[in-house]
Amino acid sequence: MKRKISKEFINSLLQKTNIVSIIENRIKLIKRGKNYSARCPFHIEKYPSFTVSYEKQFYYCFGCHVHGNVIDFLISYDRKTFIEAIFELASINNIDVPELKIKFSRKISSFKYVKYYRIMNFITKIYQKNIFLSCNKKFLNYLIDRGIKKKIINLFTLGCSSNNSYNFFKKMKNNEILLDCGVFFENNQKIFLDRFINRIIFPLRDESGQVIGLGSRNISSAFPKYLNSPETIIFKKRKFLYGLYESICMTSNIPYLIVVEGYIDVITLTQYGIFHSVALLGTSISNDHLQLLFKKTNNIIYCFDGDRAGRTASWRSLICSLSFLSDNRSIKFVFIPKDYDPDSLVRKEGKIKFLKRMKKSISISDFLLYQTLSKKNLNTIDQKIDFIKKVIPLINKIPGKITRFLVKNQLFTILGFSRIKEELIFFKEENYIKNNIFYLDVKQSNIRILIGLLVQNPYLASIIPDIQNLKIAKIQKIIFFLEIIDVCLLYKNINTAQLIELYRGTYKFKVLSKLSHIDFMIEKKKISEVFLDLLVNVYNKALEKQYFKLVLKEKTIGLCWIEKNMLWDISKVLSGN
Repeated sequence: MKRKISKEFINSLLQKTNIVSIIENRIKLIKRGKNYSARCPFHIEKYPSFTVSYEKQFYYCFGCHVHGNVIDFLISYDRKTFIEAIFELASINNIDVPELKIKFSRKISSFKYVKYYRIMNFITKIYQKNIFLSCNKKFLNYLIDRGIKKKIINLFTLGCSSNNSYNFFKKMKNNEILLDCGVFFENNQKIFLDRFINRIIFPLRDESGQVIGLGSRNISSAFPKYLNSPETIIFKKRKFLYGLYESICMTSNIPYLIVVEGYIDVITLTQYGIFHSVALLGTSISNDHLQLLFKKTNNIIYCFDGDRAGRTASWRSLICSLSFLSDNRSIKFVFIPKDYDPDSLVRKEGKIKFLKRMKKSISISDFLLYQTLSKKNLNTIDQKIDFIKKVIPLINKIPGKITRFLVKNQLFTILGFSRIKEELIFFKEENYIKNNIFYLDVKQSNIRILIGLLVQNPYLASIIPDIQNLKIAKIQKIIFFLEIIDVCLLYKNINTAQLIELYRGTYKFKVLSKLSHIDFMIEKKKISEVFLDLLVNVYNKALEKQYFKLVLKEKTIGLCWIEKNMLWDISKVLSGN
């Protein structure tokens, strides 16, 4: 079962929450008239363009156009999930959240999670202090010899495990929890041993900064060179990206993420001022990784080592990524010279040249087509057809219909085939484009202004006269407007933020969010008057349209008695009787 919280509870929670106080606890707000302003926390700017409305319980930035209610702010600014944001607001308002229905396997008490987080954070601090002890100089010297500065060591909270830390952990009363966390392991003699002894420690932090596992590197020739925590109750390797937390800390609006292979790659790139890189911990990319990546940005650049294994990893990443390539996403590849990795290359070339390589990255479609074409002999039509049969299933994995069409078009162009068939396929898929545009067209129209004014001023629903004939008209563009009226009347004293929240998870949510901050250039004292005038205009046009439709039907196939009564009623309204 999916986790669900009732809309009634969310509406009640928003009613008790003051968005101004929540945001004011995080950024400095200045009162300007009825609203509050600040420099936007989601992009860099010189002058304040971020506004918060107490009346609407809504925020909007005129610079980067981010907007939303208090839940959206917590999701964007505090990097919380929707559920976490709800719990945060409930805690602030001293309200208990109704019990969630979740799978039994996930019913682990929050206390148990907190216990693991606390011990992992504690262990990390011990390891971090340990690396600066004089008896552990060899570990610190190794990092410094690799060119890693102390500032970066502190940023990533790097540490080391040695006999000092092991002896300290052995004295803990409940060191079995260290076994559960994967820090200790039990040998054949039932003795607990430190899994990471004599290694440099790389704490693995989740999106919120909690240490959920440990990575390590041996500075001697002993095997294995790299060793990670085993999977535990809080650490799943396939769902983790090293460096993501640090990238989030740099900026909440991540323009792109560079995917590399190891910890040192991420650390060195960060030291050189390239802040948006994450590492896979030596594992192949998974669907969970991609979901996590695209949750943070729409632009991914793969940059693996220049050896054969790196090329193989690139191809595997391409295959896995195809099913995530929607029309608003970008996936690219950078191929670095043989015998180099991102760490050694940025040290040799510097930041500027490395970023130039990023700009020259190859699109996923070019990599797919030229990688597959380079290995084929395509001299005859039969060879080309056979090749198309093999590559088209890969292209069909792409969910973005426009992107998929363009890649197919590129393929057919390269092969010298006619594109007529592909163009026909594209036009058959034209419904995709129509379905992505809300039926209330984005052009200035009376019905659009009506919905916008109603969203911004929900009280207008209470001054609307009888609209039964408008409902009878059943004109599609008006259905949604009537729906909003019903919602506003059902939830008395509802504000803009609460109204929009009721539509979260539907395609209407985005439309209402956009309409909520459009300035229709109407004086506040005249809003009610203009609203009613527009409503009468829309009402009359709707009735006229329905009237002519019924008259036409009467002349052709005739009307039933219900339709005759409807025609009679509409005629009376239009004639003013």
